[in-house]
Amino acid sequence: MHLTSVTYLDIVVFHGELAPRTLFHGLVHAAQMALLGMDRYTELYVRGFVKTRSWMAIPWEAQAYQLDSRFAMSSTAIFSVEDEVKSWVEQGRF
Repeated sequence: MHLTSVTYLDIVVFHGELAPRTLFHGLVHAAQMALLGMDRYTELYVRGFVKTRSWMAIPWEAQAYQLDSRFAMSSTAIFSVEDEVKSWVEQGRF
């Protein structure tokens, strides 16, 4: 797999064509960063990578993929990304 976008705080930079699912995935990361702040987000991201040795298994990525899958299955389904991120934080899933 190759990188299609990178999120920097509230900016999502795309490599190639912009697709709704890719944009949604980037916005999930923006919500994660907004909730925890860049320092805490980065700390947990790196810890997740060191622990799993796979960027796809990092909890932040796992959550973003789960949520973008929900979005792709039904773009009319209503759910709050912020509530989803808060729930994972409260459960200690990061």
